Amino acid sequence: MRPEVANVIDCLAQRHVEGTGREITKSKIIAAALNLSLPVLATRMFPANGTD
Repeated sequence: MRPEVANVIDCLAQRHVEGTGREITKSKIIAAALNLSLPVLATRMFPANGTD
């Protein structure tokens, strides 16, 4: 993992602790980020072209 990505994940983990009082795993943060970004990735980076 790139250091700048790890730093963002660490910051998000800290915000989660501050907001909820509970720890969260890095894998849960990554999963949540991917889940929220999949619609954008699918339409912008991998558009359907109807040739499947």
